[in-house]
Amino acid sequence: MKNKIKKLFLYIKEFGFLSILKFIFFYQKKKIIKINFKKSNFYIRPNFIDLRQSYQNLFEEYDELKDLIKSDFSGIILDVGGFIGSSSLKLLTLFPNAKIIAIEPDKENFELMKINLGNKKNIKILNYALSSENLKNVHLYDRGTGDWGYTTIDNLNSGPKKKLLVQTINIKEIKKIFVNHGKIDLMKIDINGGEKEILEKCQDDLKMIDVIYIELHERIVSGSLNLFREFTKNEKRKLIEIRKNRTYISLKV
Repeated sequence: MKNKIKKLFLYIKEFGFLSILKFIFFYQKKKIIKINFKKSNFYIRPNFIDLRQSYQNLFEEYDELKDLIKSDFSGIILDVGGFIGSSSLKLLTLFPNAKIIAIEPDKENFELMKINLGNKKNIKILNYALSSENLKNVHLYDRGTGDWGYTTIDNLNSGPKKKLLVQTINIKEIKKIFVNHGKIDLMKIDINGGEKEILEKCQDDLKMIDVIYIELHERIVSGSLNLFREFTKNEKRKLIEIRKNRTYISLKV
């Protein structure tokens, strides 16, 4: 209970009292609400998943990158697992001159991400699931953890519920179409177990990326942690641990 009250006060501090009051009033109703982030508007659905995840992305994550990348960085960021746009918005706040490509497979999340990011001229949003294979139809699964936890992994013991088919895109296609065969400088990956396939089959693409910020989901599908450590070691990159056995940075040195 104390933790919940503490979190509530943090939300009020960062998003504003009126934003949280609206959130409570419209809780679980079928409309989106506006909250405040650094004097700009950000829209969420009135459920605690959107509120918690947006707070985490906007205020608790990615600040470690400030020590690794200059604030005037103007390269390409690939945000894989864009949810409703909160991670891309935070990355844009850290690096306002960067160009961001945000990928989100779920249609409802994507539509809300479009509202949040659609007017940002240096952000391109894509409704795909990242995969080693290009333009393949795959199922998106609901793990029962809410809108932020959808996955393309279908071998879960909990028997996930299938959502609609989604189309895949791979890193090579992204570079070809959206980067003009150029370089991706920073890649953020949070795809609820799908990272294992990327780590297994796309290492040639990953080698070319200077900074990889990844959330690993051993609890969903095991093996990705060892793959990431081995990749970083074999490529003589620097491994930075953000959250033990969970969030890491792999950095070219």
